[in-house]
Amino acid sequence: MNLKLIIFFVIIIFIGNASANLNDCELIQINSTHWYFETNQTDLSLGEYNYQAFANNISSDYRILTVSAASDTSFTVTLPAGQTQINFTAVKSIDTMLEPDGQNSTIPIVIVENTGNIAQSFRFYMDSTVSNILTYTSLTNDLSNPVEINTTTTTVIISNLAASDSDDVRMYCNLTRPSPGSSEKTLTVNSS
Repeated sequence: MNLKLIIFFVIIIFIGNASANLNDCELIQINSTHWYFETNQTDLSLGEYNYQAFANNISSDYRILTVSAASDTSFTVTLPAGQTQINFTAVKSIDTMLEPDGQNSTIPIVIVENTGNIAQSFRFYMDSTVSNILTYTSLTNDLSNPVEINTTTTTVIISNLAASDSDDVRMYCNLTRPSPGSSEKTLTVNSS
C-alpha cells in the first residue's frame, strides 16, 4: 500500500516540474522513453518562439524547437457604398481639385484595410495617364500633402499601416483642357 502511494506522489511532482519548465506547455508521455509537449497557444503574433522540446522525462535533456509565424500580407480595398469604380465627372475643361463621385468631406473614395498580421506599406499606380489630367491622392480631408498617381509603380501612398488598421484615401484631379470625351485607367494598389 505504501509503495503505490510513493509512486503516485513522484508522478505528481514530475508533471508539476515539467509544466513549469515549458511555459504554458504540458509534457505528455507516449511510452517509457518517448515524450512530447503540447501547447494550446493561439495568440502568437509574427515572430520566433523558442520552446524546449523534450524526448524523455529528464528535464536537462531537451532540444530547442523554433516556431516561426508566416507573414500574412492580405488587405482589402473598399469604395464608398453605391460606387463600383472611381469616376471623375468634369463640367469644365479647366478645374482643380475635382473630386470623384461619392467622395466628400466625410467619405473617402478608398479605404485600405490591412487584414494581414504585419505592418504594410501600399503603393498606388495607374496603367496609363491622360494628357492634361493629373491625378492625386491625399490621406487628409482637406486634400493637403497630395501625392501624384501616375504609372510609377513605386509611389507609396500609405506607409507602415499596422495589422488590423485601415486608412482613408482621398483623390482628386486637376484638368487643363484635356481632349473632350471619356477615358479609362486601371488603378493598382499593392503592398510591400
